[in-house]
Amino acid sequence: SRILTAAATYYRLTRDHAFLHAETPALANLVQRIAARQIHTGPARDRLAPEPLSTDLEGRNVDSVSGQIAAVQGLLAIDRVWSSVGDTAHATRARTLAQSIDHALRPVVAKASKRLSDGSLFVPAALGQKPFAQLTASRAGSYWNLVMPYALASGWFPAHSSAARGITRYLLAHGARLL
Repeated sequence: SRILTAAATYYRLTRDHAFLHAETPALANLVQRIAARQIHTGPARDRLAPEPLSTDLEGRNVDSVSGQIAAVQGLLAIDRVWSSVGDTAHATRARTLAQSIDHALRPVVAKASKRLSDGSLFVPAALGQKPFAQLTASRAGSYWNLVMPYALASGWFPAHSSAARGITRYLLAHGARLL
């Protein structure tokens, strides 16, 4: 999904049509790979199946909030590129997939997020994760600090919203700057 975001950013900055033409098959394949990970039944319907959070945690699948938000961001970014060049079939596929993941993920993230007594808002990097008193005190907290910036920078949490202010407060009060 980060590859989709990077390709879309590159195209937006350069308008390199040859690049887009050459890479569209591989980018469409990435969209298809994301679609293949989508769950089709049960309470997790339309979200993405759990996967390892990083390459050094290969044996442990997690229901990644940050990964799914990054997937939505990448899909919407490449949708805008394909829409801008008139590739409606690819654009529609990416947009429809992004919207279905987003629609399924938002209520789950809202329920899993915790407003803490200090006024901060903890949003888990993986569903089931509990707030960290100090991010620097554990490996899991360190991973949270590494992966959540992708979700926070995605625009999924609107700037200046109550959620964004609460998340910023969490970052500042729980050691994110010290990692």
